[in-house]
Amino acid sequence: MDHWLLSTCILLWVFTFSSAEVVILEKQPTQSENSNWQPSKPPTTNSGPTGWVKRTFYSTCDVSLDAFPRPNNWLRSNPIEVHSGVNAVYITTEFRIKNCSSYPDNGGKYCTEYLGLYVFRSSRNSEPNPLTNNASYEKIAKIAAPAFGFNITQTFRAAVTGKYLVLAFHDEGSCSDLFSVTVKYYVCPELSHVGGLVSLPRTVAPASDSEPVVGGCVTNAVTEQGILSANCQSDGAWNITSLKGRCVCMEDMENVRGECKDCPVGKYNNQNGLNCTVLPSAPKGVKVAFLNQSAVEISWQPPMVTGDETHVLYDVECRIRKICGIGEVNNCVHGDCGILNTTDLEINHLIVAGLSSLTSYTFKIFAKNRVSEVAKRKHRVEWNFATLNFGTNGSDAFSSTKTSGIEEDPRVTKHLKTVYVLVGLLGLLIFCIMVFVCYKVWRRWRPSGNGNCAKESNEEGFDNFEMIGSEKLDREQIVTVKVLGSGNFGQVCKAFYVPRNADVAVKSLKDDATPKDKQDFHSELNLMKSLVPHSHVVKLYGYCVEKVPHLIVLEYLPYGDLLGYLRKSRGIEDSQHTGEKEPILKLSEKDLLSFAWMIADGMNYLSSMKIVHRDLAARNVLVGENKVCKISDFGLARRLEGDIYTTKSEALLPIKWMPPESLVNGISSTMSDVWSYGIVMWEVFTVGESPYPKIGSRKVKDLLREGYRMPRPEHISQELYSIMSECWEDDPKKRPTFPWLCAAVKRLLNDHKIYVNLEVYDGTNYVNFDMMMDYE
Repeated sequence: MDHWLLSTCILLWVFTFSSAEVVILEKQPTQSENSNWQPSKPPTTNSGPTGWVKRTFYSTCDVSLDAFPRPNNWLRSNPIEVHSGVNAVYITTEFRIKNCSSYPDNGGKYCTEYLGLYVFRSSRNSEPNPLTNNASYEKIAKIAAPAFGFNITQTFRAAVTGKYLVLAFHDEGSCSDLFSVTVKYYVCPELSHVGGLVSLPRTVAPASDSEPVVGGCVTNAVTEQGILSANCQSDGAWNITSLKGRCVCMEDMENVRGECKDCPVGKYNNQNGLNCTVLPSAPKGVKVAFLNQSAVEISWQPPMVTGDETHVLYDVECRIRKICGIGEVNNCVHGDCGILNTTDLEINHLIVAGLSSLTSYTFKIFAKNRVSEVAKRKHRVEWNFATLNFGTNGSDAFSSTKTSGIEEDPRVTKHLKTVYVLVGLLGLLIFCIMVFVCYKVWRRWRPSGNGNCAKESNEEGFDNFEMIGSEKLDREQIVTVKVLGSGNFGQVCKAFYVPRNADVAVKSLKDDATPKDKQDFHSELNLMKSLVPHSHVVKLYGYCVEKVPHLIVLEYLPYGDLLGYLRKSRGIEDSQHTGEKEPILKLSEKDLLSFAWMIADGMNYLSSMKIVHRDLAARNVLVGENKVCKISDFGLARRLEGDIYTTKSEALLPIKWMPPESLVNGISSTMSDVWSYGIVMWEVFTVGESPYPKIGSRKVKDLLREGYRMPRPEHISQELYSIMSECWEDDPKKRPTFPWLCAAVKRLLNDHKIYVNLEVYDGTNYVNFDMMMDYE
């Protein structure tokens, strides 16, 4: 903890005090006679103008000399050599000019209250006299005092086009004192360990605006993505918020005060920018939840130790040992199941069908986190696992578990085996009878209204539509539990799918759905069927379209939509929330950043599949176990034939989530989804606020045309807000891509800096939950 606090302090110091470096080329006046600047004026009598003179400073005061021509006094510098790569210098003058009215005769007819500043540029070491060759000089400033009689300091910029520069001050009748002149340029200093591991080289500041400078990674760090660069500004300061790219420590190393150090013993790290951590311990509470001759459901609890990451995945390995006959103990087959070896499970249970009877099985459930692969590949460290032994009905009637890698081989006597077999068969028979009776009773008395998503009908199905694939399900095996939500044309129910012994979500069309509704339903189904399962996109299990109601069977996520989840985490009831389970009452900054990253990751996958969602909003993101977010609701989604999709029919549209090109021209693209993602970020980081609070949807169109964007909430950092703002660029081509957004949000998630300060978050400022329709 102390290391983390110290690293944070160092980063804050670097971010705040990475000030410019100043290089001084010339400073006057000096005590050296060799470096005195040269005055010049037209020849006059002794009583005429005296021009510039040097005391401890330079001065001129030829006033009240009406008998002579107008003063023409020049003060010229020596040639100033400018360093290579410098495109502009800055001339800072401290001076004083007297007011003409301070003299009895107002200083005479030639009195002025200003000086002229001129510059001569050359590639050679020369200094033409401005008195006789003033055409070679360019006037860059008129120096005038805003207040007379006081010392004033002003800075002027001069472009550089050659190796040498000569300055000249021109007086035409003023009374002026030139106390000091400094010629300098700015340098963005060498800056190491920005964001922890990036080093930026010493760079001469550009003449104007800013320009990107390529950086590098410190020792033992590598570039994670993109070209490392940050903008060096014309004032010599680094624009840290412009930093692009990221460095991460190599495998088995972590960032310790800006240096990559080896992981402590017993800890490992993959190359993703996080700290070293331990392997998770074995899963707890492994048990058989259901078992018959051919199927088993096993379940377990997360491990006691998960490391720094709470996100744990599971691999399940199956082994088989056939029951031995008399005298066959030494010849029993013990090998792979041939049924499954499942990897990267995010859930804590598994249903396996196709088991053989009279067979003993051993399942190993491995727990792993982000560093497990590295530990195994580089150090040959085996993952912790729990072992579950059981026999299918008619074989060894046992179930036993063991953790941490040693498999038990239960040995039972022939007498006990016989008893177990008989007890198992009897129990199975009783269980099957009870299930059959209960199912028949339920089929007789289940309700028949619209609340049943799987209601049967002999009306027409999807005969006129071409369906892709063959994942058709038997609606008789779908048992409706309750209605989660209902709209004008359909509803979503929670149901139980018997073959998988699992909860599912069932989306259905109502009996009176129009042909257009059926066509949209068909389009949504076909689009989802084309998707490969992705960890942040809701999975399709199958469909029933042989009769109405047409059903789409989806993965069920018990915490419901993200918008309601966010609001309920603040203790605010949301009548539209579909979640069964309650969220924790206080989400952390990392939770919110994690939500934003998972949504970006899901959208990155969809964009790679040339799919434009067109309805991306927090209400259309679902939350599952372990706070996993998944993109859902593809009712408005379309596959892109080119780069854009043009709306061809009228539809209710989510105005507040749409970019200008969609509102005005009906054009949708991946870049319009990027705009919507920026709005979703607003919803997430305000913990459920409605976008454009207190502003009606119709007025939003006009405000966007005027260039309005939602302002930065006080508890959100400028860097995080800038990511949102980039999503809201008027020109779609200037908006970031989803791969860039994934990387940018992941960098914030992995960083130790505070980007969402929930300590100062005032929930009373974010209670404008619009009661108006989201769609128009």
